[in-house]
Amino acid sequence: MLYNKDGNSVDENGYIDMLKDLKKHSFMSMKFATKSFSPPKYSHCKQRHSTDVWKDVLKSDRVHWIVRQISRKEGKSEEETFKEAEVILKELAYTDHMSILRTFAFLLIQIQSSIYQDGVFVNVQEVENIREMVKHHPIVFMPSHRSYMDFLMMSLVCFYLDLPLPAIAAGMDFMSMKVIGSMLRASGAFFMRRSFGSDQMYWALFTEYVHTILINGDRPMEFFIEGTRSRVGKSLNPKFGLLSVISEPYLKAQTYDVVIVPVSISYDRMLEERLYAYELLGVPKPKESTSGLYKASSILQDNYGSVHVHFGQCLSLREYFGHLDRAVHACYPRYMLRLSSQEEKHMKLLGYKILQKQQENAMCSLWSVVALVLSTHPAGISLHHLISEVQWIKSIAVKLNFRIYWPPGTLKETVQKCLFQFKHIVSVLQQKSKKKINNKLQMLDPVIQENAAQYIMIANYRNQLLHYLIRPALLAFVLHKHSIPGEINTFTKDLCLEDFTFLSKLLRKDFIFVPDKSKEDLEEAILFFSEMVVLSSDGTTYTLAGHSHRVLRFLRTVINPFLIAYWLTSQFLISSEAPLYLPKCY
Repeated sequence: MLYNKDGNSVDENGYIDMLKDLKKHSFMSMKFATKSFSPPKYSHCKQRHSTDVWKDVLKSDRVHWIVRQISRKEGKSEEETFKEAEVILKELAYTDHMSILRTFAFLLIQIQSSIYQDGVFVNVQEVENIREMVKHHPIVFMPSHRSYMDFLMMSLVCFYLDLPLPAIAAGMDFMSMKVIGSMLRASGAFFMRRSFGSDQMYWALFTEYVHTILINGDRPMEFFIEGTRSRVGKSLNPKFGLLSVISEPYLKAQTYDVVIVPVSISYDRMLEERLYAYELLGVPKPKESTSGLYKASSILQDNYGSVHVHFGQCLSLREYFGHLDRAVHACYPRYMLRLSSQEEKHMKLLGYKILQKQQENAMCSLWSVVALVLSTHPAGISLHHLISEVQWIKSIAVKLNFRIYWPPGTLKETVQKCLFQFKHIVSVLQQKSKKKINNKLQMLDPVIQENAAQYIMIANYRNQLLHYLIRPALLAFVLHKHSIPGEINTFTKDLCLEDFTFLSKLLRKDFIFVPDKSKEDLEEAILFFSEMVVLSSDGTTYTLAGHSHRVLRFLRTVINPFLIAYWLTSQFLISSEAPLYLPKCY
């Protein structure tokens, strides 16, 4: 067993169990909340109170310029417009109260030790590098977003690791929560509207607020590149607004560099699993409130397994944008920056790169593998067959280095433990026959809506694995189209590329495909099949192996629901008697 410099045990994957270390001590929560906290600081940071941050924003050239514009447009005095701006900034800004933060830490560590009974695992390889980066450059944490717990988890882990607590871009929904909203604000959350629309004042104030924190280095920034929580277990396509905002200080030479840290947060079991299922069935999302949180506190009595928090390798904007000429912005005032077409193109590619890094570092659970098998057997599957299928997928995953956490113990024991943990979704039924008794898994609840919710929850966990399989699955459909049963089938890349590109464009809203990278995606799929000895090559052509049927059929079955959904939608639109009003294309 290895140990880090603090004496905490590090497993073979480079993770420490944060809760295991804390549970060694009596009065764990109190000890954690009162621990010494001395994070490294940005060397160029000018010390100021949190109230000084928004006051400095009001003095900025950008705000003065937009105030003059709004005053002329609406026929108001500049003083009146400044007062409106001050109200917005006070509503937006975070505060800084260490005593409240420690109280919050006390409550959170109690909750997490209760619900994550198998541990909260944090990788430590990159932490020392981040500590060093914090001293010299502004830092932006970009976590994956699957749960409300994400930004709480990030702050708690930073507090544990003595990393600076981030300023978190949070939705306005949380601000209205009594007590909780104030505690979040005191812990570093600043509240932003879900949509700015054409509100020039709000956009200017928000942008300048982010910039002044970033440039001065008061705190690292934290925001979610996906914009909102993913309800389906897969990464959502990136949103580029905030990414542009945090890149702007580097592009207009106000900072030497900005460093982005992709963070992957992976849960064995989601707190919102049932809530997400009902939302997808059309049940309105309940409004965030303290009373609603209290009513939902019963979920804290269950075991939600473990959490893996992985800090990815730092991405330097100076290295990423270094080949672009920033002098093109010299003709404009800094507060009137306009991104060039080249910068916009690379900005979008950066968003996809961050998401791919999050996917690469995500730690899938054994339950995701079980859910993957269950989703291909909706009518049920025998326990023996389930374990056999999981074993087959494990052999593929280990061979191709999928990041899946395989708990210690025999596969049969761990699968059965997993089924017990998710007994609210699946059950093992004793089916008697004349010859033998079969253990067979079936979905729970005969009520139609309830039954649909179970399937959606299964699909949500299955989806967490699909970024490994989507490209090979698309190629499996292409190979199936061009294969002739009973014959030796050979293919070229050019033969497959057109169909592969069509399918990846069709599913670009469902999965992360970098624009104009179909050739690279096809190469990745071919490499997958080559490693699986499904395809062999003589340098120019590829031959399909005779034993490939099982792999190809499995991959097609996994992705089939997505293609069927598009097919059904197309059939409905074609058969619809109502005229289709499509937007004009110019």
